[in-house]
Amino acid sequence: METVTVSDFEKFIEKPPFPTFVQFETNTICNAECRFCPHKTMKRRNQVASWSTILKIIDEAIPHASACCPFLMQEPLLEPRLLPILSNIKQINRHCQTTIFTNMAAMTEELARKIIESRWLDTLIISFYGPTKEIYNRLQPPLDWEKTKRNIKRFMEIRKEYNSDKPFVKMHYIALPELLRHYWQFHYEWINVVDDIGIVHYDDFHGDMPVLWEKTERRIWGPPASERYPCPRLWSGINILCDGTVVPCCIDYNATVKLGNIHEKTLHEIWLDEPFREIREAHITGRYDDISLCKNCKLWRYQHPPEWNLLWKKLKS
Repeated sequence: METVTVSDFEKFIEKPPFPTFVQFETNTICNAECRFCPHKTMKRRNQVASWSTILKIIDEAIPHASACCPFLMQEPLLEPRLLPILSNIKQINRHCQTTIFTNMAAMTEELARKIIESRWLDTLIISFYGPTKEIYNRLQPPLDWEKTKRNIKRFMEIRKEYNSDKPFVKMHYIALPELLRHYWQFHYEWINVVDDIGIVHYDDFHGDMPVLWEKTERRIWGPPASERYPCPRLWSGINILCDGTVVPCCIDYNATVKLGNIHEKTLHEIWLDEPFREIREAHITGRYDDISLCKNCKLWRYQHPPEWNLLWKKLKS
């Protein structure tokens, strides 16, 4: 975005093109009760998207998408339709990069072979926070530490058997103090097993989960952004829950801000419709507190792209 002019940016803000990032939920089922995730308190329990809903999302969104995550508040390996979903995405747009985040507890040899053979999944990101068994049992109950480790290593062995580079496998490591104390131990164990390891921000789900102390944040990430600017997610991506409800952000797990439903309007209509315009306008004018979802959000402190903030700063001046 460095080459984008302020004039171009103004046009983009006024009438944003349909987003190239799509995330949609296929069910709300998970096999873990992670301490850092609000899933167990979620109101939308045990919902499953109809196949017609999934196909409608794919047909309307994927032709324009460069990236897609076919999951949201769920463990994607528990989705029995995962392979057909990935297949349909690739049939519509073979260039669309597919990604899932998984705790790997439900990975089987059969499923691993199907995923690797198909080459329909581009990136697999593993949420495994177990430098020690004790920490894992505390952070990701009731999953089995030894079994999950075996699942991850076996998946990589099978990929090697196929001499395949897909899916690219990355492990995420949340920047929590109790985890960071063991990071290098974790790193040395896994860096030669998977393709990459990345430290990621802790997300308090706009205040619904315990908030990380600001001094701790600063010690980990350095100084935060000096000023809050509109959230880039309102212009860059679209999120659809399993009943067809469109929400402004992937952390709106209880659908507190509903922007429309794909069974009533197309995704393109919802993208430019009044509810979406109103929430963007609230951000443009700095009225973040008017939106219940955004009022206590702290993602802007560290997670907005620097080039995005710079364009807003230029636009203001």
